[in-house]
Amino acid sequence: MKQASLKEFEYLIKDIDQCNASNKKIGIIAKFIKDIDPSDGCWTLSLLMNIKQKRLITGKKLRHILETTTKCLRGCLMIALLKLGILLKH
Repeated sequence: MKQASLKEFEYLIKDIDQCNASNKKIGIIAKFIKDIDPSDGCWTLSLLMNIKQKRLITGKKLRHILETTTKCLRGCLMIALLKLGILLKH
């Protein structure tokens, strides 16, 4: 696992911004977080979810990505998503 750099995060945002399809956005995010440190992946998803504008991705899809591509414990993941208000809005 490697740490994600700010430059890589910048490219992620640009790739997401240039994409219109939800499934493709999910693929871009999943590819980005697949090989990085799980804590960096969690921070990445937190930053994407906290954008004040319309969410780029639903809570349900984010949970799926986290559960399938990171080593986060399910209980820990649910607590984090609940704190962010994601579990109630999908």
